Amino acid sequence: MTLERFEEILNGDTVKLDCKLNDLGVFNLLAKYLESASDDIVSAACHDQIFLNFDIETLAEKISEEDAMAIREAGVFIDQDSLAKFV
Repeated sequence: MTLERFEEILNGDTVKLDCKLNDLGVFNLLAKYLESASDDIVSAACHDQIFLNFDIETLAEKISEEDAMAIREAGVFIDQDSLAKFV
């Protein structure tokens, strides 16, 4: 998938938000895209928002459109060149 398509999915408002994944489900889905099994999924937290430890360009090359839609439906979005999620 292209970076532009990935950004369109995560930041677009055309995706139906029908969350089927909870926070742990999102982590489990994204775990298969980590560079190393020892990498942390959460890179930072601020009040009610977490930032996820993924390079957006690298993830866009690897993630399937179905998985991108699933994480979008679960509330993952792009915030200042990072993946983020409200908790």
